Amino acid sequence: MRRIAEQGLSLCETFDGYGGSADGFTLAIAHKQGDLAILDAVREVRPPFSPEQVVDDFATLPMSYKVRRIIGDRYVGEFPRELFRKRGIVYEPSEHAASDIYKNTMPLFTNTTASQISETQ
Repeated sequence: MRRIAEQGLSLCETFDGYGGSADGFTLAIAHKQGDLAILDAVREVRPPFSPEQVVDDFATLPMSYKVRRIIGDRYVGEFPRELFRKRGIVYEPSEHAASDIYKNTMPLFTNTTASQISETQ
């Protein structure tokens, strides 16, 4: 699916860090094709893990899609921004809470305005 970046399509990447020792890290890449939003890749790591190692592993995915900016949860604070910045990726806090994003995204999948992923891990 790296060909998506080569086609010049607009990509969006999002990161959701953890809120405690029981939560994982997730990373997703999506693009829009006409009126259809397509979720291209998703990564999830569940605890226990090293946050720095996960960000190190996650940073390779946006680079392979030629993405240098991600949007992430504000809740996790400064540490993921710093970790991604060290790896050449700008981390921008989302204007919206992750729970609102999830709530607003679900209807896209049920009314076929969004397509399932093509790459998971």
